[in-house]
Amino acid sequence: MLEQKTVKTPLKVGVVGCGYWGPKLARNFHELADSELSMVCDFRSDRLEHMHSLYPQCQVTSRYADLLEADLDAIVVATPVNRHYPWRARRWSGQACAGGRSPSPARRRRRSN
Repeated sequence: MLEQKTVKTPLKVGVVGCGYWGPKLARNFHELADSELSMVCDFRSDRLEHMHSLYPQCQVTSRYADLLEADLDAIVVATPVNRHYPWRARRWSGQACAGGRSPSPARRRRRSN
């Protein structure tokens, strides 16, 4: 059986996007023992207010640059694909960028037919 290891210091996580997936991902990071939901970003103030009411210890911002400047271990981007570019275009040393792959528009059209 595999040994489960725990992290001594929780990973500080920021989430960009509070539409459909962002709140679900934020909830998961908040509930994990080895992570700490530290910051949430969205351009809509009503979404930020809602997220802050759920996680009052979490900082909220409408500027994604604030996450890049914050002391975070990971940033999760949960925005529509056309808004991913600013994140992929930014390069910063010592940090890796890994992303999930969502279906291309052509694949979505094929699925819906």
